[in-house]
Amino acid sequence: SLSTPTLTSLILTSDIPLTEYPSLLTPSSQPTSSAFSIPPLPSSIQSLTLEIFPFGFPAGFLSALGAELKGLRSLTIFSALVGGTTAQSKEDAISFLTAVFASGRVQDVHFLDVFVPAGFWEEVGKGLTPEEGNGSPRGLRFLEISYTYRHSDSLFLQGLNGAELAALVSDELVACCLRVESPDGSAQDEEDVEGTEEGIRVLSRKDGGAVIERVKGLGAKGTGLMMLDLTMFELSVGDMASVLEGNKGLKVVSFSVVLEGTGHIWGDVLGTVKEKGREIEVLEIVGSPGEELVGRLMDGGEVGLKKADLEGLSEGCRELRSVKVSILRTKVQEWSKEEEGWVLK
Repeated sequence: SLSTPTLTSLILTSDIPLTEYPSLLTPSSQPTSSAFSIPPLPSSIQSLTLEIFPFGFPAGFLSALGAELKGLRSLTIFSALVGGTTAQSKEDAISFLTAVFASGRVQDVHFLDVFVPAGFWEEVGKGLTPEEGNGSPRGLRFLEISYTYRHSDSLFLQGLNGAELAALVSDELVACCLRVESPDGSAQDEEDVEGTEEGIRVLSRKDGGAVIERVKGLGAKGTGLMMLDLTMFELSVGDMASVLEGNKGLKVVSFSVVLEGTGHIWGDVLGTVKEKGREIEVLEIVGSPGEELVGRLMDGGEVGLKKADLEGLSEGCRELRSVKVSILRTKVQEWSKEEEGWVLK
């Protein structure tokens, strides 16, 4: 019951028939009518989840919902077109999320397969910027933005608006995850008629440049990052070195890094981690193959790590206990450190 005074979590899942959904989003010609009604909600609610809203929300719905949730500390939105299909719903979504960030109470935010129009994230990020004369932190500790790669959509990466995500990276973050996941190969996908869809593509260095530069300096601000996942963007080995150098307290790290095809393809990456990431406990490297490596892979070249590679890496990263490598999330190899040494899972 929504009247329960001890209710701490609220999950709203859309069950609206697709044939009726558009009519609920169109502003009515009757000024007194409304497509929604929000009852009074318990002040004890601290966590809100909105899931499976493929066309977004009626204009005014999110702001009205936010007004009832003054104690919100955690927000998750999954599989939703948050900006909606009208200018009014877009502005309402921006107003809601800006207020969520500006409140200073929300500590963790998770946007999972959430798509927005260009410019949306930059507007929302203004809620994380302290007002002039007020330098107090906004409180956000954990930011997660994750997408499942869509092989059938040639404009998928363009729709992520990756260059704007720097606006959401706040100084006080302890964990920041910006990632693209591979489709679930075990799930039945009508668009994957041959069952061959696997792996991912990532955004270019150009798209990720602002995020990379923003993250580099976080170690000198706030409490310092402990968990960082930038697998949404392609980094050079130099980028990775700069990020690690600027965030020496990192414990859990995931990067997508350009790999060349000459010599030991993981050599430069592992050498950089060994030198710059001495506190790392969990490491994931998503290899993004350069032209030479593509040819090597087509010829059946070896791409995995050997036990000796892990033993050498452990000499510099003594707390390291888990390593995962892949080529764009294919040819995945996972290692764990057991009592008897490094073991391939």
